[in-house]
Amino acid sequence: MTITPTVPQILEGFHSHSPFDQTLLVTIWELGEGIGPFFIAPLSERFGWLLVFHVGNFPALCCLVATALSVNILKVIAFRFLTGCCLSILTLGPAIVRDLFHMEHTGVTTASVMGNQMIADFISPVAGSYIAQDLGWRWSIWLAAIVLGFFSFLLLVVSRETYAAVILKRKAKRLQKKSMDGKQYRSKH
Repeated sequence: MTITPTVPQILEGFHSHSPFDQTLLVTIWELGEGIGPFFIAPLSERFGWLLVFHVGNFPALCCLVATALSVNILKVIAFRFLTGCCLSILTLGPAIVRDLFHMEHTGVTTASVMGNQMIADFISPVAGSYIAQDLGWRWSIWLAAIVLGFFSFLLLVVSRETYAAVILKRKAKRLQKKSMDGKQYRSKH
């Protein structure tokens, strides 16, 4: 959302006067966010939420960097779409919250997480406009890349898998390797 107030500056920088480009710059991200879960959700069920979360953040970070380095309007639009597709927190965030907290606390916790996301959606255009005013539109994208990179690294270091089915499969596989008596260990999932 940091790009929204910078659209006139982007259009001017690429000498575009197309209302179609203006609309796509803002909305293509949402299309990516709508398409991404069709891939993220099944992959997370298969490989676990943590792996898909981290693997999704890396291409999203690369797409943000590519957006900031874009040399024409079509590349900016394409990389914004791909960034929206790759961000997995919107899909996996509520599921991870559900795994981390007891059932009676998930409502409040999920509301807090999603509320923080909504607050960020209000703050980021304001921050983006101030940054773009002084440093140019590319720095509003660089800031998003820096924040995503920092928190992705932090979560890579401190987070663990929370999806019970994957945890149980890994435990069964580990027990099977240690087993010398030929017993079969399997998870219910």
